[in-house]
Amino acid sequence: MGPASVREGITIQQLKHVFQREIANPSALWVGVIAGGIVGFSIGGAEVSKAQLPPIFTDRMIQWFFTGLGVFSGISIGNFFNGME
Repeated sequence: MGPASVREGITIQQLKHVFQREIANPSALWVGVIAGGIVGFSIGGAEVSKAQLPPIFTDRMIQWFFTGLGVFSGISIGNFFNGME
């Protein structure tokens, strides 16, 4: 392989620019998933009195449920904002 032609050099520069822009502006989907997961995990970790829970549910099950719900909500919001781009 020899040195890149002028056309290949321009293509490489354009691809670098696209890659740098993707790093600087992460997809709204990923931002939504991460934010939703954190919020859901926090809500799920809140203390729920044992009297409010049926005996089959554990604190850990509720925390995972709310984390999943938060991630799902984040995906929905991220998809909405991705469609606006």
